[in-house]
Amino acid sequence: ADKSVGNGFLLLVIFSILLCLMGFIFKSQILKLFGAKPEEKVCYDFAVQYFTVICAGLPFYMIGQGMNASIRADGSPKYAMVCTLAGAMANLILDPLFIFTFNMGVKGAAIATVIGQALTFVMSMTYLFRAKNFKINKKISSSGSFNSFKNHFNQYGIPHRSAFNCGNFPSSIILAVTSHNIVTMLWTSLISDVISFIFAVIFI
Repeated sequence: ADKSVGNGFLLLVIFSILLCLMGFIFKSQILKLFGAKPEEKVCYDFAVQYFTVICAGLPFYMIGQGMNASIRADGSPKYAMVCTLAGAMANLILDPLFIFTFNMGVKGAAIATVIGQALTFVMSMTYLFRAKNFKINKKISSSGSFNSFKNHFNQYGIPHRSAFNCGNFPSSIILAVTSHNIVTMLWTSLISDVISFIFAVIFI
């Protein structure tokens, strides 16, 4: 369990940082992919402001939600739920505050979202220091070889989880379309499913 959580945490950190960097590098291409047009200056500027802040907070979102699953597996589903609800409530409270009171508009909504995600991240990380059944292990694998790393992931059922995530992509799209946070939901859903598919190809 120590190695499993440690490996998962390490991958979350690596991929979240990489995806954050990719988001900034390919910002204009991604926005165009989702229909943002530079010719429509007002809307495009809003999209850029929102995307920039959300992209900067992507590590908070990915690591916080990823470790939330480990908290549930450790036998603390209530605390995992509290972490998620605390972030959601913070977002709900701060949204009108930043948008209207501070007159920050779309950028304020994005900041409120990231603050909520950061709160979930902090609460999830705090739990790691008092987990019941695991402690973060700095070693990726006992031998340090790729084969042992691969065998370790096979042992903990990553391919099954990957297949589930890939099959769940259509419902992620539906959730994104019905959400006010469309760009974030589509972007993170697509990224998570692509990563899951890569894991499935490598480790099956």
